[in-house]
Amino acid sequence: MQLLFDLLRFPETLGSRELEALSSFGVKGAVVSSSESADADREVVRLRHAGIAPFLSFVPSSAALPGPALETELQRLPALLSLPRAVALGPLGVQPDSMAREYAFERLLALAGELDRPVIIRGDPAGKDKEMRRVLSMVQASRVAPARVLAVSMPAPTRTLFREYGYWVGVGLSPALPGPRLVQTVQRLGSERFLLLGEGADFLSLPKAAALLEEAKLPASVIRRVARENAMRFFGIDEL
Repeated sequence: MQLLFDLLRFPETLGSRELEALSSFGVKGAVVSSSESADADREVVRLRHAGIAPFLSFVPSSAALPGPALETELQRLPALLSLPRAVALGPLGVQPDSMAREYAFERLLALAGELDRPVIIRGDPAGKDKEMRRVLSMVQASRVAPARVLAVSMPAPTRTLFREYGYWVGVGLSPALPGPRLVQTVQRLGSERFLLLGEGADFLSLPKAAALLEEAKLPASVIRRVARENAMRFFGIDEL
């Protein structure tokens, strides 16, 4: 069984039994996102108890963006990102048709650049190509190095562009990318700057995706890189 590293979107929705199931299916490390240190501490304890090494990404409070509380969030986030198990900022999303949200997104990218921290950008698999290209242009205009950017949940054309410009991309098993297409995507993109991650409502989607790659007879070394090693490399994690 492959050892896996997941990017958990909504860990608070998973009970102890679900987390233990993830661990039993090979997920031995995970990044969970939070906007508060107290919430993050609680998830760290729960993941450790389930046998999963916990790491943290921090996002601004959704209630504060966009709005006058943006400056407060920008002052608060550096302290959170300096916590021992904090590895990234994000996932950050943006609605390109909203000037206020674009401004907040640009300021958050600037913060990631100043702190030299990895940043996770979340798109919309059903988003219009023009909108997602606008997101890409804002990332390119920022001071964040391409090696520090992970783009997830992007439509296929935009995902390809992110890769071409030197950014990392992540995909997962989901209605937008069912099994055969997921396997084809991994075969086409290879393992360079590429992460396999959990997506959609199925909390076991990462173990299932790894199993699909094994059934398709992809080399074990490729599966190991896309399902664990690349994530640890991107987030700067030496060991679980």
